Amino acid sequence: MTKRTAVAIILPLFLIDLCNSQPLAWSKDFRITYGAEKGGAGRDLRFFDIGPQGDYFFVVHDGGKDYTFLTKFNSEGKLVIKEKVLSLYRASVPSYVFIDGNSRLHVFFPSPTYDYEIAYLQFDENGNKTIDTTLITEIDWLWSTKVIAGTDGSGNIAIFWLEKNATSAEKSNIMYKKIDIAANTLTNTRSLITIDVDVLDWALNFWALFDKDGAVYLFWRESQNHIYYYYYFAKFDIDGNTLKNKMLVLSRAEQFAPEAWNYDRFLVSANRIHLFTSHTEKKTTVEGKFIAMESYINHTLFQIDGNKMSENTVFAEVNGTIFNLLSAVADSEQRIHLAWDDDVDYGPSTSGLVGYSFDQPRELYYLVLNEDGSPFSQATRLTQVDQRNSRNPHLYVKTVNLFLTWSDNRNYEGSDNLNGFDIFLKSTAPISIEEMDVTKPLADAGPDFTVNEDTLITFDGSNSYDNLGVESYTWTFIDVGVVQTLTGVKPTYMFADPGSYEITLNVSDAAGNWATDTVVVMVLDITKPVANAGQDQTVDVGTTVTFDASGSTDNVGIVSYEWNFGDETNRTGKTTTHTYKSPGTYDVTLTVKDEAGNTATSTRRVTVLSVEAFPMWIAGAIVATIAILAIAIAIVLRKRKSPSEKKKGLVEGFPPQLSTLRLALS
Repeated sequence: MTKRTAVAIILPLFLIDLCNSQPLAWSKDFRITYGAEKGGAGRDLRFFDIGPQGDYFFVVHDGGKDYTFLTKFNSEGKLVIKEKVLSLYRASVPSYVFIDGNSRLHVFFPSPTYDYEIAYLQFDENGNKTIDTTLITEIDWLWSTKVIAGTDGSGNIAIFWLEKNATSAEKSNIMYKKIDIAANTLTNTRSLITIDVDVLDWALNFWALFDKDGAVYLFWRESQNHIYYYYYFAKFDIDGNTLKNKMLVLSRAEQFAPEAWNYDRFLVSANRIHLFTSHTEKKTTVEGKFIAMESYINHTLFQIDGNKMSENTVFAEVNGTIFNLLSAVADSEQRIHLAWDDDVDYGPSTSGLVGYSFDQPRELYYLVLNEDGSPFSQATRLTQVDQRNSRNPHLYVKTVNLFLTWSDNRNYEGSDNLNGFDIFLKSTAPISIEEMDVTKPLADAGPDFTVNEDTLITFDGSNSYDNLGVESYTWTFIDVGVVQTLTGVKPTYMFADPGSYEITLNVSDAAGNWATDTVVVMVLDITKPVANAGQDQTVDVGTTVTFDASGSTDNVGIVSYEWNFGDETNRTGKTTTHTYKSPGTYDVTLTVKDEAGNTATSTRRVTVLSVEAFPMWIAGAIVATIAILAIAIAIVLRKRKSPSEKKKGLVEGFPPQLSTLRLALS
């Protein structure tokens, strides 16, 4: 087999003009959108096209957040729509997207509700939903969700997908359904072709291509033990009617390296059908294990009816493996434009997959063929992509201009971890895309500071910086158990409660890049407590007196209670007792202190009485009182005594003893 080495000659970054053979420069690499956050899954470009008004449409799926969004630039390259979410469904990777002549986006998703359905959505050129989720069909298995759709230009959309065969696990079906957009109707599901391979077999590949007349070319690949490969072709009209029956167009037997993938592309130009395939061969072995590989890109040419015109011809030799084989498009001159990525260094890999340099840089290459398969230009290196997992180089052609898109792994800040994927674009058109800013700003929340409680403070983020300017400032912290949010460069706030508060400043730019910084605010307690020593009290000497300061209060809390009992004794505690040994009047002072050292006092008076035997002066006073009373009574009675009573020596109203006493006194 004759091999034509294509990548050995690297031309400057220009190609031959498609019409007049003049040098045509490629633009620089424009970054369209930036990838997921650190540690997140990558972003895949699911669709790119240029609308009727010259707008650039990008539909990207973010594996980290599991949503699909639209980014749009106008014909002048100005960003018009930045990441407008089209879908936020579980397992919502769009299966197929295309744009019609009215700039409407037609998107096919796995169902937002179930894993085994295909749904359809339609959006206008601004990403506004014009047709809500419509169930297209139920499918038998999640992996059957590869969908290809297209339009005949008159409002009809043909949909094709793979599905498990109902009667044989070793067979699959290519299914068909049509949408009439104007009438908003769906035709019944039909099975067009039965394929002799399980739908879950990774070797099964399937394409549907639409020509300018609305005819549909179906291509698929089957495999026998992953060694023998068979390529088939059939043709249908937009209504699913057979125009060309199933026919075998190529069979190929290759012994692939154990870990190698195989990618193929079909392309229909005006007068030919092109099949591009690849195979990988081990080149170097050490101790029985291969440590390097080379891959070959092959071209087979058919007439438009499927009859073979040329054999499977090698036209490019590629270092290592081809992780993303080809994107192939035909221009208005029917020249074929190809793109693929190639290992820069295809030696032993540190990823553990011997022969695959996932952790090495890769390069994107470009090549032009005439419609008959002969070389029009030699392979040209367009750009180098970072390390492992560069994804999906796709070529698009509009008139005489070419557009190349791809996604590239991004490792910023010197990290060894995957930080997402960026979507890039370069073109032969004289474009100037407003690039997405991926430089993170620098957040500066200012120095830590100390303030008194109930003092209005001003935060200051003015020292934050961004290469294109900070777009927003957001301050967050917790106060009284609630998350507080402030916005602006210099917002103000008043803390009522003392304590230490950590405030986080988040600054972001217009592209969504962000950074954070923290500032600690120490709020001092300057509120004095209120002391309460209780009520005044009178007790006897030797009685135990209880003192209670529970009526004292503080805004934060009292940490100490000190009692001075007025008799040169002291004690601490919220409640305590004391016994006075001597009568007297005592002023008791309570001093309370909070954690900040603020103090307050309160005083109460305790009167202590002495305890003696019964006083003699009280007894004498009682006897004297009785004597005086008796004399008074006697005088009164004497004045009332009759002559006969006097004669008898008795006093009226008196007992004989008192009467005798009374007479004696007389």
